[in-house]
Amino acid sequence: MLFTGKIKISFPKWAFFNGTDRSSAMKKNIVSSFILKGVELATGFLRVTFILSFVSKSDYGIWLTVSSFVAWFTFLDLGLSSGLLNKLTEALSKKDYNSARIYISTAYYGLFIIMAIFYLIFLLIYPFVNWHSVITPHEPANSYLEILVLLSFTSFALQMVVNIIATVLKADQKYAFGQTIGLSGSVVYLILLIICGGLFKGNLLILALIAYAPPILSYILFSFILFRKRYSQVRPSFKYADSTYFKDIARLGIKFFVIQVAAIVMFTTDNIIIAQISNVEEVVPYNISRYYFGLVSMAYGIVMAPLWPAFTDAFVKNDFEWIKRITMKIIYLWLGLIAAVFVMFLLADTFYNFWVGNKIYVPSILSLMMGLSVIITSWNQPFVFFINSIGRIKLQLYNSILVMIINVPLCLLFAVTFKMGTAGVITATCFCLLIGSVWVPIQYRKIINKTASGIWAE
Repeated sequence: MLFTGKIKISFPKWAFFNGTDRSSAMKKNIVSSFILKGVELATGFLRVTFILSFVSKSDYGIWLTVSSFVAWFTFLDLGLSSGLLNKLTEALSKKDYNSARIYISTAYYGLFIIMAIFYLIFLLIYPFVNWHSVITPHEPANSYLEILVLLSFTSFALQMVVNIIATVLKADQKYAFGQTIGLSGSVVYLILLIICGGLFKGNLLILALIAYAPPILSYILFSFILFRKRYSQVRPSFKYADSTYFKDIARLGIKFFVIQVAAIVMFTTDNIIIAQISNVEEVVPYNISRYYFGLVSMAYGIVMAPLWPAFTDAFVKNDFEWIKRITMKIIYLWLGLIAAVFVMFLLADTFYNFWVGNKIYVPSILSLMMGLSVIITSWNQPFVFFINSIGRIKLQLYNSILVMIINVPLCLLFAVTFKMGTAGVITATCFCLLIGSVWVPIQYRKIINKTASGIWAE
């Protein structure tokens, strides 16, 4: 046996959990994830409430904007996490545990070197950047902004390395357990937020510290435990790092890298654009709306998340019927999601009023476009997950480059020229997402029916 420890959650012996090992594992991950996400959702709502009582609306806007800015740099893993997920899942499906250990060790070593170089470059240029102009050009200068940026980038660099254990759990189809690690950090964050709220009210730097430290420590602790027990035989070591395996991961990873950059441009530049064309306070209603409609997106994502490694496993074993059956079920689920988004739009004002009272005003057009973006994204997801899981992503690569080029100009067109304001930013995102909605189901069908050729098969 490879894994000497156990990660086991007991379930009632319902018919729902019957099926192949792959299907059963996926269902258990989904049910566990719903429970964990419910707790995470509750802590998330409470966090927003306590943060708004902890710091001012303006400071909260700065916090969100800095977080979005730092999120741009998630592409610096060069797609290694996604490449590792595919390669590690393939190795585990074939029970090639020696390769699995080398892949894991190589990923840790590679990401450590990449993050060390990135952080050194950041420290060299950090003193010479006018962070006020970059982050909050329409707000009064803040003496703590530079320190907040430094804390954020330091946390980011550490998290990129320690989060590899989550990829290992996904490849082993233990996705829900990976969520448990993240949730433990979130719960500690909330507890510290409640405790420190009265002691350090208005201190944005304290907020940053209690937000960043718990997740990092949680991933480090669980990594240590899991690699000493369950994953002891694939425990990473620098001596197992192999440049040949690194090239294998990076060859696929570099394609994911470009796709990730496009996603960052499309989804994380929004706060920066809003802060630049309006003011930092307008970032808050935008994110309140995104968080609200993100509820249904989150539920849908729980079902989707275990599919990536499951698709890889099924494809390696030529189980195309399973892939077709699962994809059709997801499409039926998507139809239900449309109805859910419509109901949420009707109830949006009531919910906002209940959640944040009259502190924040969210325009109806912003809610409408945010809901539409969720519908389009959710349609694309199962097809994109399948395509990503088997590494046939050349067409998606070209699509991502196109989206990266047109997204910001479209944001400015709708937000400024058409005077849609913050709603124009998410409208631009919808237009970019629609491009993929046309070709991703076509590529899926060609591959699954074994008729793909040329760029459709690459």
